[in-house]
Amino acid sequence: MSGFHAYGRDPDKLWKRDNLITGINGVQSSGQYFWSLWAVCENSKAWFATNVGADAIHFTTYHTLAWYYQATNSQDLSEWNPPVPGAAKVKVC
Repeated sequence: MSGFHAYGRDPDKLWKRDNLITGINGVQSSGQYFWSLWAVCENSKAWFATNVGADAIHFTTYHTLAWYYQATNSQDLSEWNPPVPGAAKVKVC
């Protein structure tokens, strides 16, 4: 994994992150393609895009996590696709 200390491009958005991952296993973020971190919300059994860096995830709270490489034109987390096609997603857990 490669990354750097950064914050999201828009400080007013919820997705401000302390650690932005720029590559995993040689696959680098490029253009509209980027790595996003998802977790399963145990209450709703649905995926949600995390709004914190990986180092802030509590494994006692979230047991299923996934890095997902996707393209998007939006910084709005609710418009992103979950890592499992067709899976349920929620905005927050």
